[in-house]
Amino acid sequence: MFSKKYRLSYLPLFYSDLDEKVTYIAGKLKNPKAANDLLDKVESAIMERLPVADSFEPYHSVRERRYSYLCG
Repeated sequence: MFSKKYRLSYLPLFYSDLDEKVTYIAGKLKNPKAANDLLDKVESAIMERLPVADSFEPYHSVRERRYSYLCG
């Protein structure tokens, strides 16, 4: 079977949202271990799905986005 290679890139919004969550967990909730665990799990989930990205439903937005989501 033909195997596609994907190039991973993150939208600035992804970094911003993730940073906001991690900062909240580590700072406000005073649980830096949980914040670090969240980062590890997010990274692991992304890397696990990258080789088989076509197997997952693309995100469909109902509103106009500044950045488009490209598949393939």
